[in-house]
Amino acid sequence: AGRNGGWTSARHGAYPTTDIPVYKVQELGPLFDIVQRAVFPVITRAYNLRQVWGFPKPAFDFNDLFVVKYEAAHQRALSQHQDGSSFSFTVLLNDPSDFAGGGTYYKAFDRVLHANRGEILVHHGCQEHGGMAITKGVRYLLIGFLGLKGDCEGHDAADNTADVLMERLSDQPTGTPAGAR
Repeated sequence: AGRNGGWTSARHGAYPTTDIPVYKVQELGPLFDIVQRAVFPVITRAYNLRQVWGFPKPAFDFNDLFVVKYEAAHQRALSQHQDGSSFSFTVLLNDPSDFAGGGTYYKAFDRVLHANRGEILVHHGCQEHGGMAITKGVRYLLIGFLGLKGDCEGHDAADNTADVLMERLSDQPTGTPAGAR
């Protein structure tokens, strides 16, 4: 991160995170293709986008793709918020034994979900959620904000605010949903 301008905390206005955009780190460039091949199909199937919006193949835009760092001594948590995206996802990049605490809190069902390394949490951007505090160590996450071309016209996002998908990406290379937890 240091040779690429370092970690920043000024990119997300009201809910800043300590992060670095993927496009700024040359070695992370392949993540865009990986997300397109592994994550886009998961979201398409899990949320039945072909039927809901009538797209033969939904087209997503990357609103943002970045790595977040939570540290017990610095940014420990992120308050509840909604993302400015059609869909958002989070992938835990390091082992849960590297930190204590953490997890993602979802207000709609008053529950904290704890992912393992390589697991993805996917939710609508309108889903209110927050990053729970870590108490020791460092937690790294890949975060993606995706727009849906056509922008979900006619879709009532409130109908799906409690939908959250958790899946292990390495176990589902074709994007077959493992189901919500």
